[in-house]
Amino acid sequence: MQKTAYCTNALSALSAAGIGQVSRLERTIRYQFDGAIPDDETLLEIAGDQCIYTDNIDFTPIKGRENFFEIDVLGDPTNLDKANEELGLAFDKYDMLYYKDLFLNKLKRNPTDVELFDLAQCDSEHSRHWFFRGRLFVDGKERKVIFY
Repeated sequence: MQKTAYCTNALSALSAAGIGQVSRLERTIRYQFDGAIPDDETLLEIAGDQCIYTDNIDFTPIKGRENFFEIDVLGDPTNLDKANEELGLAFDKYDMLYYKDLFLNKLKRNPTDVELFDLAQCDSEHSRHWFFRGRLFVDGKERKVIFY
């Protein structure tokens, strides 16, 4: 079983605090039902965004690592364009120019698919708070509002 987002964040916080011995930390909520257990649909309504486990969870560490691969940008920069298309990264032309320069000229190494997926997530519009520089109109009049 992979680590949950909660576990990953908790381990990062512990590591930043100098506590590196912890390998797993999960948060669970258990519900006790007196009488018949509700059906799964009712349970999900009660639990909200939780997940139902009916069996014991195996927390045995996973040995080894997942496969990853490098994109040969140093050999041919257009390979980043191909990876963008094939992996569905949704980098725009400015992202592509930036990342080509980053890996070719600054880091002088090829990126991995994992790095590119991470960059794509960080660069998506919902993460780019600076991207939303719209104008706010209330009752037909523009408001000059600063939210930060």
